[in-house]
Amino acid sequence: MKERIAALLLVLVMAVSLPPVTAFAVDDAQDYELRVLTFEDADYKGGTNFAGGNDWSSLIDEPQYGGTMLYPNGSGTTEESEAYTWYDAGNTELKHTLPKSWDNYCYWGGGHAISHYVSSDFAAHGSFIDQLTVYSKTASADVATTGGGHNGSNNFAVHFGYKDNSGYTDSQILPSFAFADGVARVVDHMYVNNICYALNCYLNGNGLTAKIGPDDWVKLVATGYDAEGNKTGDASIYLCNGPDNIIMDWTKFDLSGLGKVAKVEFNITGSSDNGYGFSQPAYFAYDDVAVRFEKTVIPAESVTLDKNTLTLKPGETGTLTAAVTPENTSDKPVVWASSDETVATVENGTVTALKPGTATITAACGDAQATCTVTVACQHVSGDPVKENITPPTCTADGSHDEVIYCTICKTEISRKTVTDKATGHDWDNGKCKTCSAVCDHKWDDGKVTALPTTAKEGEKAFTCTVCGATKTEAIAKLPNRPAPKPGTAAATPVQSGKTGDAGIALYAGMSLLSLTGGAWIVGKKRSGK
Repeated sequence: MKERIAALLLVLVMAVSLPPVTAFAVDDAQDYELRVLTFEDADYKGGTNFAGGNDWSSLIDEPQYGGTMLYPNGSGTTEESEAYTWYDAGNTELKHTLPKSWDNYCYWGGGHAISHYVSSDFAAHGSFIDQLTVYSKTASADVATTGGGHNGSNNFAVHFGYKDNSGYTDSQILPSFAFADGVARVVDHMYVNNICYALNCYLNGNGLTAKIGPDDWVKLVATGYDAEGNKTGDASIYLCNGPDNIIMDWTKFDLSGLGKVAKVEFNITGSSDNGYGFSQPAYFAYDDVAVRFEKTVIPAESVTLDKNTLTLKPGETGTLTAAVTPENTSDKPVVWASSDETVATVENGTVTALKPGTATITAACGDAQATCTVTVACQHVSGDPVKENITPPTCTADGSHDEVIYCTICKTEISRKTVTDKATGHDWDNGKCKTCSAVCDHKWDDGKVTALPTTAKEGEKAFTCTVCGATKTEAIAKLPNRPAPKPGTAAATPVQSGKTGDAGIALYAGMSLLSLTGGAWIVGKKRSGK
């Protein structure tokens, strides 16, 4: 049996393929959540385990090579109940049991062992005696038991096992882990690293294998299988690809391309061959195995907002609070949107007013939604009055117009009043209106004598229309010829004539004194007139 173990150790290998990877972030838009197998005691949920403990650390064997858990009875057991097993119950549901290679359950036949051993000196701890010691450049040169895992955690797992075409590994059953509850899931990713034993052989070689040359490589291959045992796909990552490209720190290994799997099987292949097949140590360490668990769909039934309307001024903010029924809906979170982001924006319920206007804020969760109408009011600045709804006045009728003031910022109407525009009146020209062509119904005044009549010549009287200002004239008859008065008589005595008009006029004595009513002589014949 020892010879068999020695022969297997000759062909131990660890290989890891290293494709470009991106940081993984859980997004609420995804239809799954990630559960991570950390191997940390604080995350242990499995109850009493194979070692009789209630944590992951109780599954770490001591010594690393030849311990009673990994090497029961010294060389293994044929009883499955005695086989080294671990189970991440209540979390990822991943489970591993040492494979029954060469009809024996023993770590020399391959398996995944929990470990916490770490060192920065891969040369000093680079033999199979330290087969569970991971490399870390920040660790002590001695073998420590803390800080060796991914992100400085303590615990991790170490894989050993490979299968090639040499004929020496035909009875090898490749190590794997599987979902103990029988549900197929996507294993999203894990982190892998080299152990000191493998690094020492890659870089320095030993009595069983040469060191890695420029064209040499070691690759880890993960193969997925569904519940019926059908292969779902392969994923690989280089553990080393020549001496200048060797994994020496925890590196993400994307396994999501395998799809939904019931089991993932691991193998290590490479270019090194010592005549007995693959000759590099077939080890790698892994940690933080992330598994996708599909979310249970609980649709949102309703969304309500604490406000249906909200009025703000530019630059102000307001808060809307959304309540979703049921509270445990898988449609969360609430998605906020504005119908017009030039008027108002919204982020997580906080509304910011930008410019005057109206916007509808929508809070949606799945197919349910609620809305709030946001009005952004302007701090108005009055502009100059403008005229609207103009009804022009006519010569005889009043007109009107609306005097309106608008905001110069938002163009909102601030005020409006109706103003009466008085009738313009006729623009008369010789009795006819130049605007509307109306003909005046003249109203003549009493007239004025513009020329006194004499015995030789008629006089004249002018009349003006009190409405349109038109004028007309009428003749005043000549004075009659009278005999000359006798000297000394009253009639011959000169008398100052009164003013033409209301008082009348007096002529020389002996002449007939005519009284003129209304300030006009009415003797004689009409010369002109209407």
